[in-house]
Amino acid sequence: MEMFGSSTYSLHGRDLSGACVNEALHWVSSGYDGPKLVDQIVGFDLENEVFGVIPHPDFDSGRLNYTLGVLQGCLSATRHKCQDYVEIWVMKDYGVKESWTKRLKIVCSEVVLIMELSSLFSFREMES
Repeated sequence: MEMFGSSTYSLHGRDLSGACVNEALHWVSSGYDGPKLVDQIVGFDLENEVFGVIPHPDFDSGRLNYTLGVLQGCLSATRHKCQDYVEIWVMKDYGVKESWTKRLKIVCSEVVLIMELSSLFSFREMES
């Protein structure tokens, strides 16, 4: 097995989700931006054998909690905030921060309400 050098981008304590897009492997890592601990998307370019940081979407404030994937051939990030909501973001132009677009947001309380209502209606149909 050939070694490609070392990386300062950790895999520790993460979900370990990843995505292969644009001939690069991607994962979420934690690192420091000055004194502040931040989450970042790391890419390993398979052709040039180099590591780099890919700009992430402009989420709301706070630590980021997201997993990476591929959606329609583009890098995607699925963000979940505790049990409040889930968002799916897609990077339309690889490497361009401004191209991140929120494609979907699901508010969990609304899903629970829909599920409760649908079970209520199902129960009433059974009573008839």
